[in-house]
Amino acid sequence: MPSPTPTPTQTQSQSHSQSPAQRQAASSVQRHVVRRDSAQGEVSIDVRVDVRVDVHVNGARHAPQLVLLPSLGRDSDDFDVIASALADGGYRVLRPAPRGMAGSRGPLQDITLWDLADDVAAVIEADRALCVSEASVSQASAIPAVVAGHAYGNWVARCLAVRHPALLRGVALLAAGHRGATPPAIREAISHSFDTSLPQAQRLQALQFAFFAPGHDAGVWLEGWYPALALVQRAAAAAVPQEAFWHAGTLPVLDVQALQDVLAPGGEHIGKTTMHPLQDCMQGRLTHVLIDQAGHALIPEQPQAVVQALLRWMAGLPTQVVAR
Repeated sequence: MPSPTPTPTQTQSQSHSQSPAQRQAASSVQRHVVRRDSAQGEVSIDVRVDVRVDVHVNGARHAPQLVLLPSLGRDSDDFDVIASALADGGYRVLRPAPRGMAGSRGPLQDITLWDLADDVAAVIEADRALCVSEASVSQASAIPAVVAGHAYGNWVARCLAVRHPALLRGVALLAAGHRGATPPAIREAISHSFDTSLPQAQRLQALQFAFFAPGHDAGVWLEGWYPALALVQRAAAAAVPQEAFWHAGTLPVLDVQALQDVLAPGGEHIGKTTMHPLQDCMQGRLTHVLIDQAGHALIPEQPQAVVQALLRWMAGLPTQVVAR
């Protein structure tokens, strides 16, 4: 069983107490898997001495990998509503819990998006090693993975594509926000959404504005937040300039936008926010999909549409990375 999840304060203290030499030595430790279910369910992956990632797994070992990365301050449980359907579509769906959530643990002080991307790379490599240990599934397991990042998770996905391109054959951006700073009113609403000290009515109003299309129940996201970790993740993003990862390397990209997303409106504003900058740096490798009746939350609002968009796009991807 994994060690109990440390609090952000405890983990930050542990990280701060390590010398640079100790942290460098820790990063070189061989990765390995602690099996917890022989077929599917959960595995724990030790990325290094001080980092462990818990991963929900759906799908057979012989299936190509699809990695799902959650939104700001939220766990991979958000993908429960689509994971089984994607596995039924022929994929081994991996949902790593970010540091500090579920059984995942690791330093939270002075980390960046690159560190979070490295965690995901370790998950892909360790799961692949586990699968190829069986000769009967080695060929399928050699197919590079697809990574899909929801909201904040799309930044981690892009960093993964830049830093570890050989592991991937495609990057999907789910409800990716526009380039640049988040408008103050929306950023405040997001902060109020995960501030459990606020009255529930105020949080619901913030959730409705920032994440959900009109007529949808924002109450489904009242729970499931990690407020302290949301702040850590914001700091990790602020530590990396967007131009370093915005292009998502050179791989094929799927951009799934919600028409009612206030962070990247999919309707008349799409040319001014997300679509145009993506076209500028992703010429010839971008597929764009619009989903109606959905906001920034997207997945709890239109799960079937998200599954269909992913399966349709992944069906057309090459099974091997093409050298560029």
